[in-house]
Amino acid sequence: MNDSIGSCREDAVHSQWDAWFAEFAEAWQHSDLFGKDAALKAQHSELFEKDPALRVTPGWQMLFRTQPPSGAIAAWKSPTTNDVSWLTSALEDESRRWFVGRLACDAQFVPEALFEAMVKTAVWLGDPSLNNWFLEPCVKYVGRERVAALVASLADSPDLAQVVGAIDALYWIDHAVSRKLQVEKKTFLLAALLAGTSDYLRFRILIHLPLEEEIYPESHKPLVKLAREIRERDPCRESPPTGGFA
Repeated sequence: MNDSIGSCREDAVHSQWDAWFAEFAEAWQHSDLFGKDAALKAQHSELFEKDPALRVTPGWQMLFRTQPPSGAIAAWKSPTTNDVSWLTSALEDESRRWFVGRLACDAQFVPEALFEAMVKTAVWLGDPSLNNWFLEPCVKYVGRERVAALVASLADSPDLAQVVGAIDALYWIDHAVSRKLQVEKKTFLLAALLAGTSDYLRFRILIHLPLEEEIYPESHKPLVKLAREIRERDPCRESPPTGGFA
């Protein structure tokens, strides 16, 4: 019986959050800025018609600055276990995570239970032009040193995307720690670059990889030369895809 009651309560909480998110997306859709730019509204009308509650993309949301419902902000400030469950899942969703990021900014607070999930979202986002949306509230309300320590710990991983994401995230937090991490991971990044990877990760590695021969062991100096040749062929002047801006 208790399990059944608990399940009903969780369903009710999740339904409330779904409603708040839908309200947020609807408000964003009808932003005054769309009214001022008929061409922009027409450009995205098909997306709204298909699923307005799930068409909150990061670039537009940040531009229009839609405010979340007050009830959502209040729940964010004192989240229950069921609130945390919905919000953690939302951070893993490509659309809803921006609603959570906006909540953190408007509430001027990051709950302890969501701190780690917020930072991990920033590291896994795969876009250094957007990850600060989740990092800045954590730095402001939890502290720079603690955020930097968690990000640096996430770089201790065999997963290339996570390592690169952590270095990218540290750009917004602590440049000294970011540079230290680049040097510590230099042979890992060098090997990943030469082994072949996605265009996006190659772009990020070329930005982060230190190529001073003296900091590498003799065994890796020939690889440094190859990496320099790759950088000359694929200079870091081109902008990487943002994955969210129109």
